[in-house]
Amino acid sequence: MPAHPYQILTRGCLVLALALAAGQYLQSTAPQPLPVSSQLHLHPIKIETVTAQAEVVPKPPAKIQRDCVTSLDLAALENAMIAVTLVASCHPNERVVLKHAGLAITAKTTVTGAIFTDLPALTPQATVEVLFKDGSRLHSSLELPEAVNLRRFAVQWGGEDEFQLHGLEHNADFDAAGDISRTNPNTPAAGAAATAGFLVDLGDSSTDFPLLAQVYTYPPDPASQSAIVVEAAVTKTSCGREMLGETLFSLQGQVVKADLTVAMPSCDAIGDYLLLNDLVPEMKIASSE
Repeated sequence: MPAHPYQILTRGCLVLALALAAGQYLQSTAPQPLPVSSQLHLHPIKIETVTAQAEVVPKPPAKIQRDCVTSLDLAALENAMIAVTLVASCHPNERVVLKHAGLAITAKTTVTGAIFTDLPALTPQATVEVLFKDGSRLHSSLELPEAVNLRRFAVQWGGEDEFQLHGLEHNADFDAAGDISRTNPNTPAAGAAATAGFLVDLGDSSTDFPLLAQVYTYPPDPASQSAIVVEAAVTKTSCGREMLGETLFSLQGQVVKADLTVAMPSCDAIGDYLLLNDLVPEMKIASSE
């Protein structure tokens, strides 16, 4: 039997009422969000204080002022030799020039700026001067009366030139026992007086433009005769040009200095030697006395 229109309306109202009632129930039982004010009062778990740091600029190292200790000491050795001790802490590993009575040679300081070497005295009032790279100088003097009784001959040169000095004693030939030279210097024992002639090689050849020299000391006996010969080798660096040097002769405390100029043969003569004689003014000095 079909429903009466009134019944249908009643049912519809009833369903609507039930639906509204259910919605109101669900709304009343659902969890409500916290008020905004409650969210603003949450307590922090941990608080850290951060300090702003300024940029750290490294401090430049303090400038170290070196103590420039400089001294030149001379001491007398046997056979009128001068012991030279140079201390120059501000001149390490440096080329220097040592000068004495016309003699000039190069030397090189150690890593601490020192030099230890010996020089033959050419005058009894011996003055040694040191010239540094920056132009500064240092000098010291020493009394060596023994130098008055000695005769000495020296040859010196610079750069690529090279001479060899021979003192031929007792009419000796070259390379014989009486040939006093670089290969046979006949150096006296330390602290002992020389009984014959001897030769000293001077200068450091490893420096820029080296200044080198050889000094021959005659036998102490005035009656002893020695022939002085200077040898110049013809090499690839010396052939076909002039070789330049100087000679010095010390007698009775006086020094005679002379230029030495040698015109070398052409390079066809490489391997030959020039022998230079009559370089000693001794005979002239002796004849004027």
